Amino acid sequence: MRTKEILEVCRNRASLLSLVFRRAISNCLATMVVILLVGCVTAPTREQQASADYGDMPSNYEDVIKGHMSSMLKDPFSAEYVFGAIPMKQWAGGGLNGPIKYGWGTCFRLNSKNSFGAFTGYRKYYVLLRDASVIYLQDVQNLNSVSVCGF
Repeated sequence: MRTKEILEVCRNRASLLSLVFRRAISNCLATMVVILLVGCVTAPTREQQASADYGDMPSNYEDVIKGHMSSMLKDPFSAEYVFGAIPMKQWAGGGLNGPIKYGWGTCFRLNSKNSFGAFTGYRKYYVLLRDASVIYLQDVQNLNSVSVCGF
């Protein structure tokens, strides 16, 4: 190889590395911005929580949850539910999740069938109810659900 060809190859590789490096930096910065925005959620004060309207505790909360989830399942009649504690006054949302919502929160586990007719395994969910409807639903399978749900 001649010297000019070697220099040209080196320049092309350096240019490619520079492009890859710049993209990696911008992806990293974008990720950091998202993390910072999500971290901006502040809990309501005790006074706000005490004066908030949570609505009435739904006595049929299991039926409300099953009705809400059935529209999302392939085979809602085969779904298996395990409910956690009785709903308690809680809040959810804020930050990127929209305004803070007040209601009655509880957790449950759901085992449902996929498109092939096989059960997918139990997944953990947190739900916030208000006036006999689901106003917030979060899959907490990959979160520290012990602190969120107690199981």
